[in-house]
Amino acid sequence: RASKRAAQPRHGTSRGLGASGVHELHYLESGRRDSAGYHLRMKLANLLVLPGLLEDADAFKEVVAGLAGVVNPVIADMTRADTIAGLAQDALKQAPEGNFLLAGHSMGGYVALEILRQAPERVSKLALL
Repeated sequence: RASKRAAQPRHGTSRGLGASGVHELHYLESGRRDSAGYHLRMKLANLLVLPGLLEDADAFKEVVAGLAGVVNPVIADMTRADTIAGLAQDALKQAPEGNFLLAGHSMGGYVALEILRQAPERVSKLALL
């Protein structure tokens, strides 16, 4: 579905309250428009988030809410293996099909690096948090 927007990119700030305080995300919204000026919706990228040691999806509730409409987030269950290589293999099974964005927090960052070693063709962008 298209939405009518001005031809100029839109700047904005989104504020959210995380576990460590208030965080601000500054953004620039732009994109392709059709001949009538309607903003064309693009397919959202998939994001695989790898929590750190003793974390689960609850730790990323605010992140997921803040990214709504920007990406399709998937929070991996990091409790099903006992080695970094095993966690990476299991996370890849939980990952969306095809390419995805990858974010790893703390121990999840180590797993993210192992995913890059095991399946570099699947990761389009990496964020180590």
